[in-house]
Amino acid sequence: MTRAAPLPRWWILVAGLLVATVQLAVPGSIIAGRIALLSAGHEITLKTVPVDPRDLFRGDYVILNFAISRVELADVPHPDTIDELDEIFVIISPQDDDWAVSSLSEAMPDTMPPGAQVLRADVDYLSGEGANRTARLRYGVESYFVPEGTGRDLEKLVRDKALSVIVAVGPGGRAAIKGLVIDGERIYDEPLL
Repeated sequence: MTRAAPLPRWWILVAGLLVATVQLAVPGSIIAGRIALLSAGHEITLKTVPVDPRDLFRGDYVILNFAISRVELADVPHPDTIDELDEIFVIISPQDDDWAVSSLSEAMPDTMPPGAQVLRADVDYLSGEGANRTARLRYGVESYFVPEGTGRDLEKLVRDKALSVIVAVGPGGRAAIKGLVIDGERIYDEPLL
């Protein structure tokens, strides 16, 4: 029985560099995408209605609820085939000092009304029957981690209708929380890294 020849050292070095490159590229692309979204995304400000839970591993966070998260389907154009867990595109337009849902679409719209934005959302659940159905939507910006001990303070501000969230909207309708506004004053900006 003959032994196989050992691998050349240069091959082991190349394989090691390839593994290291892949391990750095994956988190690097996630970070780069987040930086691009926060720095170049279009800003919208949404009013909130949160609950204040606590995560055992990550600390205090505030669950955020937005008016655009609950949609009466009879009030807006929407796909007939909309179902729970579907990914949809939500066209929102400025209304008074907040945003309102204008329509829902299965695909990224080609054109939009002036001033409108499109957000990608998941249909969390549907309730009701026929024309009276209501859709609960998730945009991926429904929780916000805060320094320990500050969650209850933010919850009180929301009950007083004093807290709004600045959301960066990027290409394809991706959204990320960019900052907080209390009583009309921007008090916090999410760091890029």
